[in-house]
Amino acid sequence: MKIKIPFAVVIGLSYLFGPSLLGSPGPYRPGSPEVRKIIGKNNLEPIETIFGTELYELTRPIARIEVGDGNCTGFAIGKNLVMTNHHCLTRCEIMKARFYFEKGIEPAQQILAPCEKIEAKDKNLDFIIMRLKGEGTDSDSIPFLPLDIRRPMKDQLLAVAGHPMARAKEIDRSRDCKFLFSLNDSQAFVTHSCDTESGNSGSPILDPQERSVIAIHWGYSESNRGTWMRAIVEYLKKFHPTLLSELIILQD
Repeated sequence: MKIKIPFAVVIGLSYLFGPSLLGSPGPYRPGSPEVRKIIGKNNLEPIETIFGTELYELTRPIARIEVGDGNCTGFAIGKNLVMTNHHCLTRCEIMKARFYFEKGIEPAQQILAPCEKIEAKDKNLDFIIMRLKGEGTDSDSIPFLPLDIRRPMKDQLLAVAGHPMARAKEIDRSRDCKFLFSLNDSQAFVTHSCDTESGNSGSPILDPQERSVIAIHWGYSESNRGTWMRAIVEYLKKFHPTLLSELIILQD
């Protein structure tokens, strides 16, 4: 797949405000410091409260990332491909993605897929893409999210789902969940007001209207933060063009 992106993101300038400088403690473990944030009223709710809706279907690619005694969140972006945060990375051989970890879904109905290979990673943008083993993670059983590289706008309504504190999947779909600022072409990181907790690292920041992922959540510094998908796509375009051809990109 060939895509044309009419401009280059000036990622280097944005590193001044990114996860490399602010720091991330690694995957969630019991007793680990709280670096994600409930903002005001706690709007997190169990995913089964929206079962049967289009929004529920949009969250199906989201998995709990299990890294030994720690946990993060990740999401499928292509056949056997999952994205999560770089600060969740330990060793591929102990990393697994557990799909459909939800209340009411028995373990036998969940899909647990081990990491086969780390295909791409960048500490400054705080993302990795790992390839999973097993035929159970193909597109017939697990849908995947298109990467939306269109510009985030202030007050744009969002949804963020994941596995806070390693719990079964939860979501913030409230009207409080939105971008706090618009971005320009020199920025790589978004700020948002969606509720998260430790364990939400790697959660997709979703556009429910376009049914896409706009950014990947990585932490908290005065507000909740994430990396814009356009910055990640630009990185892949430069360093991993073959991998990029396996993904679905939404653009203007």
